[in-house]
Parts: sequence; structure tokens; C-alpha cells
Amino acid sequence: MRLVVDLNRCQGFAQCVFLAPDVFALHRDEALLFSPRFDEAERDQVEKAAAACPVQALLVDYSDEPTKGVEPSRGDELVVARGTLTEERFVAVYGYRGRVITAASFDGAKWLGFYEQQIAADAPFPPQYRTVDRRTETLQPVDPAFPDPHLPTHGATVTLTGHSTTERRVEFVPSHA
Repeated sequence: MRLVVDLNRCQGFAQCVFLAPDVFALHRDEALLFSPRFDEAERDQVEKAAAACPVQALLVDYSDEPTKGVEPSRGDELVVARGTLTEERFVAVYGYRGRVITAASFDGAKWLGFYEQQIAADAPFPPQYRTVDRRTETLQPVDPAFPDPHLPTHGATVTLTGHSTTERRVEFVPSHA
């Protein structure tokens, strides 16, 4: 487990200091101080502090623990579980081998704690529960279509032309994708 603190978001409410005093500290009017290394006994305190942060400046990253989380690019299925893409407010849930492995949100971070519990519980994918937005259609997983990480995602957008070193011309090369 890795702790990520967004100091630009932190407003100094100090919920984390109260819940995990051995990991977090506020020193006078300065920014939040924290220890990125903590032991197993402090782990629960850090998770509670992250959940209690009113501005969501703390992120607990489980990507280094294979039983807790997997990179989204490892998911073989994707479903928009809450909201819609057209509303530009949604939560996308990724599945791998029939299990929920991660979730990503756009303007829906309040739901990520719920999906963190689903990941920890090794919940089945696609999710079978009713959603708050009362959608009636069945959630149909789709291929997330992640690009092959071994192939370049794009080429050069300009090409230098001309034979003389004093002559400089640029030609735009549109993408073929």
C-alpha cells in the first residue's frame, strides 16, 4: 500500500492528524507533514484518514499489492456502472477474469470508496447491484480497447523538409488513425 498526498488540495482540516497521529502532522501554519512509510499497525489508521479527508487530498494506492488492485490497463472488460459518458459524470468499473479490479471516475469520486470495498471483497464482475441513478438496462461489459503498450501511440506530427541547412520548411503530416 502506498500513500499519495495532494498538497495542493489539502486545506489543513487535520482529520488525518486526528486519525493517524503517527503518520501525519501539522506544524504551525505550514503544510501537512507525513511519513510515506508506515507499519501494519498504522495501515488501518491511514485508510480511515484517507476516507475521512473532506477534500479528498489523500489517496491510498493498492497497485503494488496484487490482491488489492490492478492497473486499469490490465482489465479485459469495462462497464459504466454509474452515470453516463454523455453526462460527463460517471464511474467506470474494470473487470479481469470475472472480478472487479479497479474503478475510475469523472466527477464521481464519492463512489470510489464503495468500489474500493468491492475490490477488497473480490466482488464479481460485472456488478449485479442496483445503481442509484436507477438505470433499467442491464450493465453490458465492453472491451476497454487499451492500446498495446509495446506499440507507439502516435508518430511525428511534423516533418522537416528541404536539403539546405539554411532553408527551413515544415510540413504538417495528419494522423492516419
